Amino acid sequence: MDSRCLLSPVVEPQPFQPTAISLTLNARTVPPDPYPVNHPQAANNSYYGLYPGTLYGPSGKPLYTDVHQGAIGDCWLMASLADAAARDPQLIAQMFTPLGAYIEGGVQVQLWRVEFNNNPRDTVIVDNEFPTYQTGPAANHPIYDQIYVSVLWVALAEKAYVEAAGMGYVQANNQGLVGDTYSAVDGGQPAWALEAITGKHAYCYTTNTSAITSVTSAGNNAADLVVLATGAKTTSTSLVPDHCYAVINDTGPSQYPFTVYNPWGEGAYTTWTNPSDKRAYTVFGATFYCNTAFVAQNFGWYICS
Repeated sequence: MDSRCLLSPVVEPQPFQPTAISLTLNARTVPPDPYPVNHPQAANNSYYGLYPGTLYGPSGKPLYTDVHQGAIGDCWLMASLADAAARDPQLIAQMFTPLGAYIEGGVQVQLWRVEFNNNPRDTVIVDNEFPTYQTGPAANHPIYDQIYVSVLWVALAEKAYVEAAGMGYVQANNQGLVGDTYSAVDGGQPAWALEAITGKHAYCYTTNTSAITSVTSAGNNAADLVVLATGAKTTSTSLVPDHCYAVINDTGPSQYPFTVYNPWGEGAYTTWTNPSDKRAYTVFGATFYCNTAFVAQNFGWYICS
């Protein structure tokens, strides 16, 4: 998926704002070894803001609705994280190990070890400081995953994937050319993320009706992760071209067996949003239901792991 899956930066209503701490990008005091922390290069007009919270917030567990893609074309990663949270949340839970906290500038910074299911398993250390807009209509709001009600796991996983890509642990766009930067995840393939999350090979199928029926009847269950990808064109104006969606469930009632989630997330959108951005007026909510024929007509690829 390329960066066309995100048309313009959008801030949804009342995202969780960072505490009053301003950090110069990539210039900070890191805790002593064995927990060195790096901040990947982010967008211009940004600083790293501290976002206090917990992994899962009030729910106490990862939810697919926690995923709110921000101002970068990483739908392939975000849809995969949403799908794991919905279909096999233990995959998300086993990624994170809390490492405690340290004090920086008079405030507490939390640390986690994030582990990917590679062979061997690879880990990176991340904290709860995330790229934040410095000025403009989205000032003091997160640039990438839109953090809500102090839920941190999605932003942590996104940041960890960026760092892991910089280290060569996971696959990413322009790997080895862009280094430790969020640009590495601006466009990519859901198979990369699914394999890093599950440790299993990801299979790609074209979405004709017989292929979808064959795959879903061959044993796909709640533990299988499934992501759909649109092509350059869709027959439905309510879907986004070149974009990935999480299949939350594919064993529903025969009329609408597929429950699908757009990683842009739920919610109304602010009045300053660019009116050309489909998120401002999409007919479907972030979660919608459809049948096999709709999937075959509108999605180019069916990726499962």
